[in-house]
Amino acid sequence: MVNNKGTYGFDATALTGAGLTTSEATGLRTRVEAASALADAIRQALIAARARGLDEFNPADASLLALPAGLVDSDREFLFANVMGRAYAGGPVSLDQWSRAVDGLAHWAGASASMLPPGAGGGSRNVDGIWYVNGQAWSVTELFTVNRVNTLAQMDRMTADSLNVIAANNQMAKALTGLMENLFKKYYENDWDSATTGNKYVSKSWVDAVGTTDQNSAVPIPGRNVWTDGSEYYDKADVAELEYAVGFTQLRELADKYIGPNSMIAKMDSLGATSVNPGSTSKVGLLQEDFRAMIDEVETILGAFAADNQIAQLRNEALFSNRSNLVEGLSAFLRGQQTLGSTLARNA
Repeated sequence: MVNNKGTYGFDATALTGAGLTTSEATGLRTRVEAASALADAIRQALIAARARGLDEFNPADASLLALPAGLVDSDREFLFANVMGRAYAGGPVSLDQWSRAVDGLAHWAGASASMLPPGAGGGSRNVDGIWYVNGQAWSVTELFTVNRVNTLAQMDRMTADSLNVIAANNQMAKALTGLMENLFKKYYENDWDSATTGNKYVSKSWVDAVGTTDQNSAVPIPGRNVWTDGSEYYDKADVAELEYAVGFTQLRELADKYIGPNSMIAKMDSLGATSVNPGSTSKVGLLQEDFRAMIDEVETILGAFAADNQIAQLRNEALFSNRSNLVEGLSAFLRGQQTLGSTLARNA
């Protein structure tokens, strides 16, 4: 059976933010909004300063820089000190420095916003061609590659899951095939016309026994026959277990799924169980006609597993095709980036 645990060539990482608490995320989101608003205010101040022919102006010059409404002092001081590299209450700042401050605020806001959980306004951010993910800066080549590799990892997992379904279905099909062989053997060899009434019934306990153990592996006991004497069967301790087994409880679950609640298998279940080595007096189970109808139901269930495998196989073929196209696209992109880099290096 396929193992769907571990790494399949690539490891996918969920984009969940930087692990901030709820209060930390709320505070950071407020500060990010403040940084974006401050950057807009500085842009307006630069327009006004150039219109007046100024080369510089003070941060505290309210006639030029109108601080955003709601910008608290702590956020203002943090942004000026940590992003712009100077205190708010300082001397004149050149227009070039103000322009760099706008860029700095934009990049800080983008990097910080990418640290937030997606549900709190987070996610990847692009600022002037630089992508930020969980606070880290990425080039478009790096981000494209990571996204495609993560997609490949998800495809690998989906493929493994699908192969697991096929493997499990194959095992169950082998178990049902073995069970059907035993059911037909019972149908043709059982003494349905026996003078002993109990021999005319086959119980769910008998079906469970032949579905999970090799009843032919027991040492024969004179006067007892699993195949002719109704619900007669040997204790599990006296026989070998089957490699591909299907117990009656599982068979009933499959019948409810693929046949419905009114199946012969359900009827057999409702009639009750028999004890180990019940002898020929038990009158619990299905008679010949109903037993034959039950075999048809097992065959229907077996066909359903074959159909499920066909669907799973088609899904795998689609996954393999998509994966091949994805790898080809990723390779073409990386080759293009390499060619572009070499061209720019030669022209530098």
